[in-house]
Amino acid sequence: MVLYDLTQSKFQEDLNSFHPDHEYFILTSLSEFDQVRAKFNIHFDGDEGQENIDDRIKFENYESYDFISHMFFRLHGDQVNFAKVCSYYGAKFFILLLEDTTIIEEGIIERIKAKHYKAGDLPLLYYKIFNLSLSHMFDSLSEFESLTIDVELQLIDDVANYEFGKVIALKGQAYEIKKYCRHLLYIGDQLVLNENELVPSKMMRYFRGIDVQMNRVYTFSEDICEKAGHLVDLYDSAVTSRTNNMINKLTIFTVLLTPLMVISGIYGMNFANMPELQHEYGYYMVLGLMASVLCLSYLALKRMKLL
Repeated sequence: MVLYDLTQSKFQEDLNSFHPDHEYFILTSLSEFDQVRAKFNIHFDGDEGQENIDDRIKFENYESYDFISHMFFRLHGDQVNFAKVCSYYGAKFFILLLEDTTIIEEGIIERIKAKHYKAGDLPLLYYKIFNLSLSHMFDSLSEFESLTIDVELQLIDDVANYEFGKVIALKGQAYEIKKYCRHLLYIGDQLVLNENELVPSKMMRYFRGIDVQMNRVYTFSEDICEKAGHLVDLYDSAVTSRTNNMINKLTIFTVLLTPLMVISGIYGMNFANMPELQHEYGYYMVLGLMASVLCLSYLALKRMKLL
């Protein structure tokens, strides 16, 4: 758990020194969340409980706090890792409940240490961490785009040695990214409404910027999804082209050998009075005829640019 007291501008080890008039930022995991929500009077409505607190992506306005649940993702190698993130923002607290507390923890702590946030900076910290999260996702989308370009070049260069399953997996990840980014559009719309007025009016221009960023992330995810879908078509085209090239080569080989097979077939027939059968140089004459036919066939295919 990361616990930062904005009123005293310092990190704390636990909630034992909790003061109800102080402002806090807390980054916690689900296992530690019970004690946190008890201190800040966070409740659940309906079927929303600790077991499924982050099952759904949504935005809820309560009287004393906002609840936001969404998916965060980072690209590691060729694998996209997703993590559920829940945010609780009130007048005196901002709580991040992470499925994986290591996924963005380092960047958050560095940002807090660099800025020395104090009392009254809670809305700014709320904005900054949202901005940090979206920046990481945008960077991951850029890396994913580079990955699709690399795969595209590999397919063009050597489709025979590239596994089709990897293309399908990449496409599946792209569609999953797009699905989760689509939900950000709804969250952005709700953020700028500020129905419970927990965000000061002077800060709303920043959150309108967050809404714009969410739209850009979604637009980028659409482009990535389209590129990943194109990879499947490219794979099919590359395989088809490779198959056609192989068939063309076999066809040309057949065209070259067919006349020779006809000649050898004729002279392989068992008739006593075949022309040139008793000729002293008959064998060499037939070999010369076959070589001539082969050369003429080759020149004809070369002239038609089939070789």
